[in-house]
This record gives sequence, C-alpha cells and structure tokens, in this order.
Amino acid sequence: MAEATYFVGTTSSATVPNKHHLVLMNSGGSGRLMRIYRITASGAPTAAVTGLVVSLAAFRTSTQPTGGTLVTFYAAATGQGVVVAATGIGMLAPTNSLTLEQAPFGVGVVSGEETASANETQIYTFALTGMRPVELAPGSGVTIRQGVLAAASGAVNLVVYFTLV
Repeated sequence: MAEATYFVGTTSSATVPNKHHLVLMNSGGSGRLMRIYRITASGAPTAAVTGLVVSLAAFRTSTQPTGGTLVTFYAAATGQGVVVAATGIGMLAPTNSLTLEQAPFGVGVVSGEETASANETQIYTFALTGMRPVELAPGSGVTIRQGVLAAASGAVNLVVYFTLV
C-alpha cells in the first residue's frame, strides 16, 4: 500500500535576501516520520526584469518557526485524511531566527526574468536509486531559504511533496 502523500506550497513569495520562504515542520509530539520526496521552485516575476536569478537552498532546521503566516497542507489523493497541527505545520516567512544544519541538502536557482525559458528548478528530488529520502524526525523540519542576492521585482513559487509514516 502506498504512503499517503501530501504537499504544501506558496505562490508569489516576495524575494528578499536570506529570507526563509517556506518552513515545513514535523511537530515534536507527532510520533511520525516525515519523508521529503520533492521540492520545486519557479520564478514569479512581478515586473519586466532581465538578468535576475534567485538562489534557493533547502536546509534542515530544529527551530519551530514563529511570526509568519500558517499554510495549509493538502492531500494528493482524496480520502487519505488531513495533516493536523499536532502532526505538522507549515509557515511562510517566519520572523524568528532559525537554526540550520551547516550544509543544504538541495540547491537551485530560478529566474525572475519573464522571458526565461527554463523557469522551474528541482531544489531536491528523491531518486529511486536505493537511497533513502530526506527524513524529518519529530521536532525537525526543512526550510527553503533564499541566498544573499537581492532581487528586484521578483517572487518565487514553491511546492514541497512529503509523506507521513
């Protein structure tokens, strides 16, 4: 039997240097393991821009996000149930400082240029090679963080696909 699959995302998250665009946490008391299978990003230009790229990286975090906007988790198939706050939370642009693992587990860039031909990137994709997907124990999470480059008139769209076991 296949694991229930969920996704969470955001559209048009304004680009700001070092911003945590989206944080996904496996709640401390969930008693479940969260497996990350895919993280995608695309540019969402808000004006005509040329030569703009936004770097993004996925990091593990152990810090509960606060001060941002809560987002809803969605089931990939009907009838598989919902993710409740006791299991996991998602937050856009938290205002607190997050503790990150030193190395990202996924990186990518998106273009804010409206004429860019390849405007989607896979920040992280689980490959069926015998390796395990990124797993988040209770009390840990993942954040998609922008690099230090300032972006004029830009925004990003993000989606994270995951399961709970």
